[in-house]
Amino acid sequence: MELSVCLSFVGNMLGQTGDVKGALENYRKGLEIAQRLADAHPSNTQAQRHLSVSFNNMGYILAQTGDVEGALENYRKGLEIAQRLADADPTNAQALLDLSVSLSLLGYMLAQTDDVEGARENYRKGLHIAQRLADADPTNAQAQRQLSISLNNKGQILIQAGDPNGHTRTIARVWRSPSVWPDADPTNAQAQWDLSVSLGNIGYVLAQTGDPKGAQENYRKGLEIRQRLADADPTNAQAQRNLSVSLANIGGIQSRWATSKGHRRTTARVWRSASVWPTRTRQMPRLNGIWRSALATLARTLSKSRRRQGSDRKLRQCNQDRRSVG
Repeated sequence: MELSVCLSFVGNMLGQTGDVKGALENYRKGLEIAQRLADAHPSNTQAQRHLSVSFNNMGYILAQTGDVEGALENYRKGLEIAQRLADADPTNAQALLDLSVSLSLLGYMLAQTDDVEGARENYRKGLHIAQRLADADPTNAQAQRQLSISLNNKGQILIQAGDPNGHTRTIARVWRSPSVWPDADPTNAQAQWDLSVSLGNIGYVLAQTGDPKGAQENYRKGLEIRQRLADADPTNAQAQRNLSVSLANIGGIQSRWATSKGHRRTTARVWRSASVWPTRTRQMPRLNGIWRSALATLARTLSKSRRRQGSDRKLRQCNQDRRSVG
């Protein structure tokens, strides 16, 4: 099992640097070993759990390549094992946490394919488990974090389902969750990321309720966190992509309420940061909207400034990128 775990670790590292092909190869090899071990030891809980995690890893990296069906298949296999382990030991907090995580992962992928009802059902089940675990042990950081993630997921799917009021209530619960308090450990990258997600969601709520100043303030705080994370690890493609999403949020507020100059400047930063996304990742339904909006606005900006040195070249590249996303 040690070799399979090592392969998964290498896959994680390669995935963070944007080497999707290398990550996929390591995850696939790790999954093959995990499958053989689980088949040989069907009653070994650790072997079964590692197989579930390996399926989730494969689901994640296949999603990055644009293989939505492959991602869904692997997430479902991982969930099936996690459900079986939790059913076999319903008082085991780790098994329940794994189940909540698997439900969240499958729910997220279903949301990307606009299967709102499927995503909502998985999120509902995952949130129920996470709430129980967090209530049972308020000092359990993993349980508290999973509760925060589950609440954020619920908020996002309520937006997708057209229920902004429900989203507002849910985000209010997120902000009360300990794992997203403003004094989250500044040296803990994961805690900082969680905080940036909640700040972004609060910014969205404030934007929808007509408070652009409050929205921009929350988006700005989230952007500062993501900028630090991206600067701390320039080779981390996920951190760079997250930064571009925050920039797009700021740009959207500026476009709607603030100066066009500020919006053009921010949109140009979105384009530069989003250029590190793998092309197929940009083509995932939800991410495609952010990318397309940034490109459209930047193209308009460049068209108005074609006399400036380099604008023609940038406009050609921008339009080429726009065609790549349809």
